Amino acid sequence: MTTAPKPPASNDPTTIGHGPPTPSASDIPLAVLEKVNVGYESTVALQDVTLEVCQGEFIGIVGPSGSGKTTLLRALLGQVRRFSGHLDLFPRPGRDEVRVGYVPQVDMVDWNFPITVEQVVMLGRWREIGWRPWSSRRDKQLMHELLDRLSIGHLAKRHIRKLSGGQQQRTFLARALIGDPDLLLLDEPTSGVDIKTRHEVMHLLGELNRAGTTIIMTTHDLNAVATHLPRLICVGEGQVVADGSPQDILTPEVLRRTYGAEMLVMRRGRAIYVVEHLGDASEAVGAEVELFLETSSGAAVDHAEAGGDGS
Repeated sequence: MTTAPKPPASNDPTTIGHGPPTPSASDIPLAVLEKVNVGYESTVALQDVTLEVCQGEFIGIVGPSGSGKTTLLRALLGQVRRFSGHLDLFPRPGRDEVRVGYVPQVDMVDWNFPITVEQVVMLGRWREIGWRPWSSRRDKQLMHELLDRLSIGHLAKRHIRKLSGGQQQRTFLARALIGDPDLLLLDEPTSGVDIKTRHEVMHLLGELNRAGTTIIMTTHDLNAVATHLPRLICVGEGQVVADGSPQDILTPEVLRRTYGAEMLVMRRGRAIYVVEHLGDASEAVGAEVELFLETSSGAAVDHAEAGGDGS
């Protein structure tokens, strides 16, 4: 019987907040990509991708707009054309397939479509409902339990157009979770929301991950999001540039190869802060560096000169 994922208590001291959470991933593969080339119609958008995703991982995909981040998610969903390579998904015991939940970018949703929160969430029960024109009592019970756990139970009858950004994200997260996914994919889940909502979304995802859900998300936010994830995949110009922990990935050299621009990287212990390296004449960057150094005694500042390895 399918049950809604139940996150641990919100006062868990290991909650995402300062530094990467303690990795809880296993060594059991969930998805393996070998030399995969995918794209749209006759155009390759992402090439020569070789990756392994294990059960319980929490992975962030970073890179500039148009680099192939969303295409990588769609490749795992089977929604783009695969020209070559191998992509294998490994179901957990007792299942015939890997269940994948997907939360799209909010700007991809038609918010004027006449549908309520509970109706959106029930779309995620398509495997169980099948061709039935109605939801069962069990379906509705599961939906309400999940909405309550995501703190939007009081919004079940509300039209999605009348939701805040954070409520919209939670609604589509509920739609993905009600199908009891083995793998949860999120495309820019913190884009366009305020700081409080961003923190709440990341807190919730951290709880779900510790409860056993494998998560892969794209993000443009290197400091507030990417630095707090156990593993990052950098995508630039249609290929994977680097793959590893934030400590290994967030370096001037890797960021230059990913974004095609110089970046300034400041460190203190496990804390990492990235700013654009605009040169010594930039008052804005100078102020950020000064503030970081004042509040982070002993911090190291790395920057890469053109053609150099950083210092």
